[in-house]
Amino acid sequence: MLLFDQNISFRIVRLLKEVYPGCVHLSKCGLTDADDPDIWNYARKNGLAIVTFDQDYIDIAALRGKPPRVILLRSGNSSTLALAHLLRKHRERIIEFLADQLPEAAAILELP
Repeated sequence: MLLFDQNISFRIVRLLKEVYPGCVHLSKCGLTDADDPDIWNYARKNGLAIVTFDQDYIDIAALRGKPPRVILLRSGNSSTLALAHLLRKHRERIIEFLADQLPEAAAILELP
């Protein structure tokens, strides 16, 4: 389901595992020091959407297309609890975004 990037605390998984079953932090996937393309490839191979603050994924998505999908957080530096609240608040929107398999479906979902 969701792969949390290194710019998000690994603690978020514990806060969201009931809402987003199967979510994982990249540190649990052996990707702690991986670069963005390696993270992209891992997410693609494992059917995960990347959750990140890193805007470089916009460029990667433009070059490589989807999958994977990217959820780009625009909230700036926020606590882990605030991020968990944001992702809970937008759960329905996120689920719809991830479920849309039409060719013209967006590759990136930006959350405020």
